[in-house]
Amino acid sequence: MMVKRSICAVVAAMAVVLSLMAGAPAQAGKYTPRSGPTFNSATGNGAAQRSIVDKIVKTIRSTPRGAHIQIMTWNYASPTATDALLRAQKRGVKVNVLMAKGNLTRVDNPTFKRLRAGLDRGNRGRDKARRSWARTCVQSCRGRGGAAHAKFYLFSQSGRARNVLIQGSANLTTAASSNQWNDVRTTSGSNSGYGFARGSSRRWPRTSRPVARTPAGGAGRTAWPSSPSQGAGRPTRSQAC
Repeated sequence: MMVKRSICAVVAAMAVVLSLMAGAPAQAGKYTPRSGPTFNSATGNGAAQRSIVDKIVKTIRSTPRGAHIQIMTWNYASPTATDALLRAQKRGVKVNVLMAKGNLTRVDNPTFKRLRAGLDRGNRGRDKARRSWARTCVQSCRGRGGAAHAKFYLFSQSGRARNVLIQGSANLTTAASSNQWNDVRTTSGSNSGYGFARGSSRRWPRTSRPVARTPAGGAGRTAWPSSPSQGAGRPTRSQAC
């Protein structure tokens, strides 16, 4: 009888520990994204294919409580990134994701739907200023034509790096690894271009009406024209250079 009671007590204690672990927000990782270019190879091994997506996901996982993640990508379809972003929100990271609407309305995109629904659920009880979202926009988001084809990944902090900007040709999708050759450039710190990209990102969700030409920004020999770069009523260019 005593043995049975002891076993029951141990099982009960383990159940309590596991429930606490499941309810506790995961700690941020210790990965710090390295500055410089990153390339993937669609015909390489698994690591070579996933080099860009893995870097973005590890950067997400190392974003600490109180930080801010902002992503603009023409297409979003990464289950691994969705898991990482939802865990980031759970530990107190603000998450904003913007994607071209056609990749939700013209094709079935359960991954984006799961992210959007998960972020909405995670907002319950949060201060309005710290709420997360996943949204879509049409055309160039803020012009009468064009496409929201830029790919920006902004992190206020990840690991030991602050003001991290990852920008390039890669969408946050599985296909971007297995079917495409892509490259991104990572910068961080005060001269990373993060400030300009963040300023542009504040206008992403606000309006779909055409607006006047917006200025370009940059750091050193790198320039980032924002949407729209040609002014209202003219073709817009949303892909940064």
